[in-house]
Amino acid sequence: MKKIAIATMALAAFSPAFAQNSNSENSLPSPASSLAATNPAGNVQQTKSFELFRQGQNDFIEKNYSQAESKWKKAIELAPSENDSRSKAECMCGLAIVYTKQGRITDAKKASDDAIQFITSSFGADDPRLGLLKRLSQGASNKCVAPSVDESGAEWMKNIEAGTAAMNSGNFSDAVSSFEAALAIVDKTQPDSGVAAATLSPLVAAYLKSGDLKKAEATIDRALPLCKKYFPDKPKLTEALQSELASLKAKQSKP
Repeated sequence: MKKIAIATMALAAFSPAFAQNSNSENSLPSPASSLAATNPAGNVQQTKSFELFRQGQNDFIEKNYSQAESKWKKAIELAPSENDSRSKAECMCGLAIVYTKQGRITDAKKASDDAIQFITSSFGADDPRLGLLKRLSQGASNKCVAPSVDESGAEWMKNIEAGTAAMNSGNFSDAVSSFEAALAIVDKTQPDSGVAAATLSPLVAAYLKSGDLKKAEATIDRALPLCKKYFPDKPKLTEALQSELASLKAKQSKP
């Protein structure tokens, strides 16, 4: 149980942001992919760039777009000195979305193109964020800016954070409710995705802690193939899920 909790936290720190996997422009980038950075020694650490990203996200949720823009610009400038490419990428995506929402066509085009260039060079041409950014760039080029950018990604992250806080305080039933709410958001548009895997994993831990072993087993069955598919570089999470599943099946087989 402890192993799965640790592995889940590690996955949350590096999983793709909600908007990165979305099939529409109507998503806000969440900080799921940049909860931590690594220093040159390879150790996980918080950064000021990430804190600025989170503050900007909160401003976005409150529709304080100028404040969000200001914080994300500061984070983009600061990130290179902190070796935090993840937060820089998220902030660049955020700026493209803010400008799109505000109808700032020229700014949206430039921000989208800048983000595309940086993410491609830093994370590869297959990065899932590029699809959204290319649509935003094309929309700006055609002066046909997306009519709305909702906060579904932010709502997902709020539920994930609430569930994590509830787990830490021992309120496991509340954790289950929060993680289930996060999963409901994901299942509407992207049930087969990395963010689904990142949502199912903590839900497994919550079910186990709350004693709902049947739901835990069913959730592991769904989470395992997604984790293998979208996070092949996170073997510890897969191993933890497999170990927990074997333990549950062993308990059921006992007379």
